[in-house]
Amino acid sequence: MRKNNLYSYLFAGLMIVFVFIFASCSTSTPHESSQQTDFEHNNTAEEFSIESYTKKIISDEIPLSEYNTQYKSDTEIVQDTEYPNFNYKNCVFTEFPEIEELEVLSGKKHGITVQESWDTIENWLEDIGKQDEINMETDVRVVSQQFDIDESAEYPNCYVSFYNHIGDLNSGEGAFIDTNKCHIQIAANGIYSMSDGKITEYLGYTSMAALDALGTNSENVVSQGSLSDTKNKTYPLIDGELSIDEGALMVKNYFLEGTPFPCAEGVTVDIPEVKVFKLGDVYGYDYMVRRVYHSVPFAYMDHGAYQWDENYIVNADIKHAYVVSCSGVTAYAGYNESEKLLSLYTGEKIIGLKQMADLVSEKFAPSLSVQVESVELVYFPISFDYFDDKEEKIIFPCWQFSGKNEINGKYIRIYADVFTSDIYYYTFNQED
Repeated sequence: MRKNNLYSYLFAGLMIVFVFIFASCSTSTPHESSQQTDFEHNNTAEEFSIESYTKKIISDEIPLSEYNTQYKSDTEIVQDTEYPNFNYKNCVFTEFPEIEELEVLSGKKHGITVQESWDTIENWLEDIGKQDEINMETDVRVVSQQFDIDESAEYPNCYVSFYNHIGDLNSGEGAFIDTNKCHIQIAANGIYSMSDGKITEYLGYTSMAALDALGTNSENVVSQGSLSDTKNKTYPLIDGELSIDEGALMVKNYFLEGTPFPCAEGVTVDIPEVKVFKLGDVYGYDYMVRRVYHSVPFAYMDHGAYQWDENYIVNADIKHAYVVSCSGVTAYAGYNESEKLLSLYTGEKIIGLKQMADLVSEKFAPSLSVQVESVELVYFPISFDYFDDKEEKIIFPCWQFSGKNEINGKYIRIYADVFTSDIYYYTFNQED
């Protein structure tokens, strides 16, 4: 199993700074024992090939145009079926979208030029009203493989000035500001993280504002749940009361407007979960954000320690956006919606839920005991080579099965490809 800590406050190999990265490491832990998660492997290719993939597509699939009406009966059958290793009695089945096709996608970098990066930072400073508090010539630094770190200088001055090397840089990736007043970080798809400094300022902290974007200053959580269950609740923020639903709408609109690039074609924004945190004598909202592609949401995950198979890298969406005032998003960190999505294969038929639940049960050990909490159709992004220079993600349409393994107490998310029935999964502890 590969073990990854997604909440690593680390430098990302001279590319971007202050990011949540996959701190990948080999462990002596073998694949979990057959009494826990062992299953039949059928997706162990070293790299993805669409030609090989299409040969694995199962022929007896159901047309998507017909499945919407069948889905309800499938959920009822699955819920009543007594599988030896999966229990669906208390499972929540997410509503099936009205779609007629699904795609296998490739996710690639949008790319950002040096001038686009500079302009993005300059415009952002104006938007948050701090253009007079930040000197771009001295405060904008860049993490780049083109330049060495000055070991004799303190952070962030150990990284070269963006302004002084603007004519030498090959791209705008890696530019950042990290001060007590505000923080921004530019990655290949645009703004990866930012904080306008409101949280740090309100708390009276002297630390870097990047901690707002990292969630360090919003850990005093007093309530959490799905957006649908909590949206009508209202809390006092820094400058007045705002409902959770009103804040969610501001978050969606913020990212739909682009940061700075527009969303990829067909992409919108969804907020599945929200946390309410105490901020001194007021409150703030922490929204989990994920992409939706043509009505189908992307799989998402939070920061924590996860384990998955050695044959792939899980790249589910991770993004937190913070609202502490009625004026909008004050900080965020995570993926960017401008990532390019290229279609590799389009299918109009899928393996239905009942058939897939049967296949999943067959592929996992019969001694497994998973209490399935939810099932949902999602797009699941993974990589097959962590060190691939192309840094390409392959995104599969999958049935997502989420639950708890009663044998070892770990939570598990299983992804079953709707075209081929290939299985991917990861496990984690709830406290992670």
